[in-house]
Amino acid sequence: MLLAAPYAELSLEHNQLARLTDACGTRVDCVAGHAWVTIDGDRRDIVLSRGDSFVVDSAAPVIVHAIQGAAAVALHARAARCPRRPATRRADWRRWIAGLVAPVATPA
Repeated sequence: MLLAAPYAELSLEHNQLARLTDACGTRVDCVAGHAWVTIDGDRRDIVLSRGDSFVVDSAAPVIVHAIQGAAAVALHARAARCPRRPATRRADWRRWIAGLVAPVATPA
């Protein structure tokens, strides 16, 4: 299912998951139950309980998974500005570093 709205609520059954793409800056609010949020390539595990929220800070795909029973989450698209983070792949990392370092002019 493709959602293209500034706000959405998802009700997930136990062990059901939702995949979010292009979610950088999206705020995930846990409305009921417990939700596990994991970001592709990120070592963090974010577990949300009712009343908790998390702002996605990566451009990588995100999985929201209902754990310990059913869960409900509210998604607020672009609730915050997405910070620029270095890429994880070696080639992308080199491009990111090259963009930070300005060429040094040598005296003639």
